[in-house]
Amino acid sequence: MQVLQNPSQQSKKLWFVASGQPYDGGDPCFFDPQDFPWVKDLESQWPVIRDELEALLKERGDSLTPYFHPDLVSSEGVWKTFAMYFWGLKFRDKCKQCPQTTRILESIPHMIGASFSMLEPESTIKPHHGDTNAIARCHLGLLIPAQLPECGMGVGDEKQSWEEGKLMMFCDAHKHTAWNHTPYRRFVLIVDVIRPEYASQKFWVCFSVWKDIVKQWFKTRKK
Repeated sequence: MQVLQNPSQQSKKLWFVASGQPYDGGDPCFFDPQDFPWVKDLESQWPVIRDELEALLKERGDSLTPYFHPDLVSSEGVWKTFAMYFWGLKFRDKCKQCPQTTRILESIPHMIGASFSMLEPESTIKPHHGDTNAIARCHLGLLIPAQLPECGMGVGDEKQSWEEGKLMMFCDAHKHTAWNHTPYRRFVLIVDVIRPEYASQKFWVCFSVWKDIVKQWFKTRKK
C-alpha cells in the first residue's frame, strides 16, 4: 500500500490560501497562453462552445446558479456559474447537457475544473485570493460586451480585457478582481488546469482544496 505524502512538505513553492499565510511567490500575474500547446486547439473551437452555451441559456436558463460565496460580489446573485468539473469532480448531468464542450474540455491536459460563468451588468467580483498557486485559471471569452476600462480583470497590479475566442490565463493565488460596468451580461468559460510543475501532485492539490471549500461552505450556511 502506497502512503500518500503531503507534497507541501516536499516543495516550498506550493501554496494554499487555507494555510493563512500571505502568498509571496514569484509567479507572474498573467501567464502567456502561447506557452501551452493545447490553447490553439481550444481557441479554434470557441464558436462550438459559445453556441452550446447559448442553447443552454435558451432551454435551461435557470441552470446557472449564484456562486456559493456571496461575500465576494457587489450584490447577491450577480455572479452565476454552471459547473461541469470542480477540483477533479465531474458533474455528469451537467456534462451531458453540453456534450461538445465536454469533449473539448477532456482533451486539455491536467484539466480539473470547468464552468460557464456569467457576470451581470453593473457588477463587480471583489478582490480576493484563489485557493492555490498550483493552477492556471483560464477564461475563454464567449460573450464579451466591452473592453477595458468598462469590462475586464485585474490581477495584482495588472489589468486585461477579455476577448471573444481568446484565452486569458492568470495565477489564481494573486489577489484578483473582475468587473462588468456595462448594460449587458458577460460570459466566459472558466477552465482550471494544473500547472506542469505541479502535475504529479494533482490529486493532493484537489484534496487539499476540497477540505477548505467544505469548511467555507459550512461557515456560509451558518451565516
